[in-house]
Amino acid sequence: MHHTRDSSVVVVVVVITIAIMSLSIAARKRLRDSRRTGSLALSNAELSCLPAAVCNPRDHLEQDERLYECIDLIKLDVNYNDIQELPEEIGELAGSLVVLQAAHNPLRRLPSAIASFSGLKMLNLSNCQFSEFPVVVCALTSLVELRLDHNAITALPADGIGDLVELQVLQLEANRLRGLPHSIGRLSKMVRLHPVSYTHLRAHETEADL
Repeated sequence: MHHTRDSSVVVVVVVITIAIMSLSIAARKRLRDSRRTGSLALSNAELSCLPAAVCNPRDHLEQDERLYECIDLIKLDVNYNDIQELPEEIGELAGSLVVLQAAHNPLRRLPSAIASFSGLKMLNLSNCQFSEFPVVVCALTSLVELRLDHNAITALPADGIGDLVELQVLQLEANRLRGLPHSIGRLSKMVRLHPVSYTHLRAHETEADL
């Protein structure tokens, strides 16, 4: 039995090592640097999924790194990749992440773990493949900037969008929206709203009379 447990540990270590080594040298360096700076830029890194080392950085230290030297991730940029789904494990970053950039990925949905990102200030999901507004975003009441432009969203949640009371910038252009809910009026801090195209506005009266 002891031999089986040791074998399992070896297998896990090998799998993690292979996963990390599959990243480019530049990406591995950025991962290492992020554990010291709190900022990780993996845009244009040819990623098809989010590396486990992003969600659990302290479990992927290199031999010469020290745990006490690591700081929590504050900014994450995975723009311009081929990520189809963010894992639930991304919730491990909920206590620290302030900026999440995931634009230009074939994302269609968000994991439920996103709802736990109570301190998130900026979320960029432009140029993805959302056909429905990701309602889990309505739980992010600290959001200041939300970008969902250039998707295929047809409607905003009638009530939930009004819960984003800190929102100042909302980008929604180039979607398939036919109107905006009255709850948009509760966003008293809004300074920039980019809604549906003018052609949609003319053809379909918006609920918010915009």
